[in-house]
Amino acid sequence: TTARKLSYSLVENQKFDLLVLFAVIFSVILVQIDTNDNPIFSEADRLSIDISLLGFFAMETSLKIFTYGFLTPTGVSPKSIEYPQGKPAFFSSTEEGGWNLLDACVVIMMILDVLPLSFSVGGFKCIRIVRIVRPLQKRSETVKGLMAALIASIGSIFHVINLLLLLMLVFGLMGVSLFRGRLNTCNDEAISHSRDCVSFNFGGIPDVPCRGFVQFTCQQSIGRFIGQPILVPRVWSPPPENFDNLAAASITLLRLSAQDNLRSIFHSLMDMARYFEIVCSGSGENGEDGCPAGENQYIVASQSQADTAPENILFPLFYIFIANIFISQLVIGVLIDNIRRQTGSALFTEQQRIWRATLITM
Repeated sequence: TTARKLSYSLVENQKFDLLVLFAVIFSVILVQIDTNDNPIFSEADRLSIDISLLGFFAMETSLKIFTYGFLTPTGVSPKSIEYPQGKPAFFSSTEEGGWNLLDACVVIMMILDVLPLSFSVGGFKCIRIVRIVRPLQKRSETVKGLMAALIASIGSIFHVINLLLLLMLVFGLMGVSLFRGRLNTCNDEAISHSRDCVSFNFGGIPDVPCRGFVQFTCQQSIGRFIGQPILVPRVWSPPPENFDNLAAASITLLRLSAQDNLRSIFHSLMDMARYFEIVCSGSGENGEDGCPAGENQYIVASQSQADTAPENILFPLFYIFIANIFISQLVIGVLIDNIRRQTGSALFTEQQRIWRATLITM
């Protein structure tokens, strides 16, 4: 029909795509800078902007549904090599249908955000960021190839993630075997042994040698609150990052993979006490070979001291090397392989790759 042809000429117009791209970028920037914690617009202004953006994106989505059809293609678009039967319907099982579904989800989120509901969509607004890729991949073959390679790599990347989880399981079991119960310290640094970590500390007394500057003494943080001395019970406990069980070890290894709070993990391992003894909870006898029924094993150890076991740093460093460098290279290799498959360069010989790179450089 004439109306659909006019609508098709509008939604396929490059200037209309640029206008959509501008609106998407503006909405993404707005989400990032105008937060609930630090708003830059008043409630009325923000509502007006949200309604205006919602009206524009709803109009765009409605035009595309009218042009291409909701579930059944209208046949208004001409046939091409990419679409031998013409462009598919708005909701279809094609790549274009997947992008259209994303557009519809953005519009629904914006409607929920504007309506006076008892809940807020909150972080779901960040889905707008993905929409930036839509206009770019439509006009740029490079972006389109990269997106196709990324989607094709999802399955292979999941295999790499499974390898990383297996690696975490192996290193987690090793960490539990090597360091379980041995990273415990007393919150009163003046205590030298776990058996003495009882009673209370008042005011952080006495002072202890400063970490890294043993010739000086520093006041303990325990036993003081807002500069005033308080009574605090002494506790023998592990640090937040420990290897007391497989779950805690997995979280510690995950933080090592993310390179988060590395210094405290390194210090905990390097300061581990060399003297320790496994005893039974009831009789107090040596429990390395097991304890009688009804008794549990626990570790009796001296207080950790700075750099008493510096060789322990090799354990996290070796894990970081394998997890971050080796695994990340596998992911990059998977992406590059799929990019070459999408561009056809995977079939090139080495001499052809060199010749193509030379032509691109020239």
